[in-house]
Amino acid sequence: MLSTQGRAVSFDGTAGAAGLDSAGINSVSEDVLNGLSRLEKLILTLTYYENLTLRETGVVLGLTEQEVRKTLALIERRFARALDEERAALEMA
Repeated sequence: MLSTQGRAVSFDGTAGAAGLDSAGINSVSEDVLNGLSRLEKLILTLTYYENLTLRETGVVLGLTEQEVRKTLALIERRFARALDEERAALEMA
């Protein structure tokens, strides 16, 4: 489950709070991930896949903890915006 600005989005194949099924969420996620810079992808990888703290991620990449936190917040907003846009498109269809 991903929290996007107070909304929970389920990845279990059911329609979550965003009103999307897992295929829709996967499509949106792929689009957002493909649009990320190399640095943003590294921050996601180190933080979520390697389970480093924000401070540790910053040390590895030569960034401050605050820079890592800010970047993750920007990425989260991109996901939220993309999910909102996809949901709106589905509602109009």
